[in-house]
Amino acid sequence: INECRNYPGRLCAHKCENILGSYKCSCTTGFKLADDGRNCDDLNECESNPCSQECANVYGSYQCYCRRGYQLSDVDGITCEDIDECALPTGGHICSYRCHNTPGSFHCTCPATGYALAPNGRSCQ
Repeated sequence: INECRNYPGRLCAHKCENILGSYKCSCTTGFKLADDGRNCDDLNECESNPCSQECANVYGSYQCYCRRGYQLSDVDGITCEDIDECALPTGGHICSYRCHNTPGSFHCTCPATGYALAPNGRSCQ
C-alpha cells in the first residue's frame, strides 16, 4: 500500500515518502520535522549567523540586512560592503572641500591653512 498516494496531503505537512509497510514525512528547505513526525516547524536560520551583520528570520527562510553605511553584496547577498559615500553621484557635494571614505561612514577635511571645518562637519570656514 502506498499511503502517500492514497492519502495525499493528509499524512504529512510537506513531503511524504513511501517506504516498505509505512511512510516517512520530511520538510522542504527552511523547515524541520516537528516532534509529531508529520508537521514542519520553521527553522531559525539566523541561529547559525549566516549574515555578516544583521539577520531576520522569516517563514521558511531568512533575510540579511546591513547597518547604516553598508550595503548587501550583489555577489552573495549575505556580506555587507562599505558604501563609499564620497564616490556616490552626490559625493562631490557631501563635503565643501575634500571627502574621505571610512568604514560605514565618511569625514570631510578642509585645506591645511586658513580654513577650519564648520560645526556641520561638511563645510569649510
